[in-house]
Amino acid sequence: MHAQTMFLSDLGLNFFQIMLNRRLLRVKAFKALYAYKQVSQTNYHLAETQIISAFANQVLTATPETEEALEEKRQKSIAILGEINKDEKKLFNTESNKKIILEAERAFKFFIQTNLSDKNLLLKNLTFKTELIFSYYIQIISILIDIAEASDVEKVENGNKKLDTNKLPEVYFQFGKNLVISKLKKSKELQNLFQEHKNSISFDELRMLVIKNLHSDKVFLEYIKNGVFDFEQDKKLVLHVFKNILKGMVADTLKSVNDENDEIEISPISQDWTNDKQFMLDLFEHSVNQFDKYQKIVSSHTQNWDEERIALTDIIILVMAISEMVYFSAIPIKVTLNEFLELSKSYSTPKSHIFINGVLDKLIEELKTKGIIKKSGRGLIDN
Repeated sequence: MHAQTMFLSDLGLNFFQIMLNRRLLRVKAFKALYAYKQVSQTNYHLAETQIISAFANQVLTATPETEEALEEKRQKSIAILGEINKDEKKLFNTESNKKIILEAERAFKFFIQTNLSDKNLLLKNLTFKTELIFSYYIQIISILIDIAEASDVEKVENGNKKLDTNKLPEVYFQFGKNLVISKLKKSKELQNLFQEHKNSISFDELRMLVIKNLHSDKVFLEYIKNGVFDFEQDKKLVLHVFKNILKGMVADTLKSVNDENDEIEISPISQDWTNDKQFMLDLFEHSVNQFDKYQKIVSSHTQNWDEERIALTDIIILVMAISEMVYFSAIPIKVTLNEFLELSKSYSTPKSHIFINGVLDKLIEELKTKGIIKKSGRGLIDN
């Protein structure tokens, strides 16, 4: 897979999907939570390593301990670390070796602090990478303008091959005469946005991909063959290119272009980005903060399952579903259930959605009965 493709996939765009919606935001929160659980596991191992280092053999001391005695202390301290991790308020017998308890407490403090630091970093990256999508959108609009102006460039790179512009098909350069492209070039708002976002992402590979596809695109070749270059035909061609190669907000923006008006409507990243962003961040943070609590609820309904064989992705999806049902009182339960079942079909095992559906069905009734799930708003009481 090309590096550019992998990067766009990391943005959750499926290469050309742009317009944000709540489903995509749930996916991004899910990926961030999965990353958090992975790094948290690493942090715990580092905490254990810190204990092991604390009980290293000090050969230069007056009375060095045997390796057997040190190993026993390591194992006791690591066991206490595990107990503290399960219950921070648990008290230990201070008559036993104080250093064993002290090192366990230090390691746990390190574990908590590094987890907090990683959570905050993931929150920051979650916002940054999501907002980067708008830069991606703006730069994609600029691609056809760049391609239309390519005849002014001496050489065009195509994969590992460099081609003289003189050797490119003549039809390629007809694109520079497109009236809709001219409108886009004249838009002051677009030009300002191009300048603002020009250094955000490199799209050289994507530009070359569009060029390559234009050379063999039947609709484009038919457009040139017909020789009808009026505004409507030009607009249809540009829409075709974006709908088949570059989808989403770009197509919405192009639809706003008309022959009588130079104003161009820039499609937003979402209809209500402030609330949508907060939803994504709150879903992630609440799921992190309540993970252990909700995992225990899940465990109480999966007693017939070997916990070690339950996929981490399934546990994360279940925790996030509970988190959304509890924390977001205005979202109907049916919506949450359907959304996370769909997420499980794409991001977990083939039969995960059956397992998750069964567990959530039982959980929902219990949590509603206990008053843990409380829905407010018209039409939400029974949903």
